[in-house]
Amino acid sequence: MKNRIRSRTIPYLLVLLCFVTEPGLYAQQPFLKRLLQRRDLPAQDLTLKDSHGPWLILAGSFRGINAQDSATALARELQAALGVPAFIMEKSTDETDQLAVPERIHTDDSGKLVP
Repeated sequence: MKNRIRSRTIPYLLVLLCFVTEPGLYAQQPFLKRLLQRRDLPAQDLTLKDSHGPWLILAGSFRGINAQDSATALARELQAALGVPAFIMEKSTDETDQLAVPERIHTDDSGKLVP
């Protein structure tokens, strides 16, 4: 009985293996072909635009002097390693409005506020 089961499953496994490993089948599909296509874009083309779509997956956030270089390096690494489109977006916040201004409070010896 075991031999009979094995003899039935071997042809199915061979057909499945041939179907999965045939690269020509996947190359004919435009979606997969476009998805697997690797492109190396110059730095100015890495800027995120409205035409790239309404969705975004944030892979990293950088700040400081080397933030632009770090973001570009991460985008290039994602493009090279995964072959997916990667973009950079610059967003700055004005932190002076968010931070409180320190104010010195003067008190006398008894702890009362002095104007």
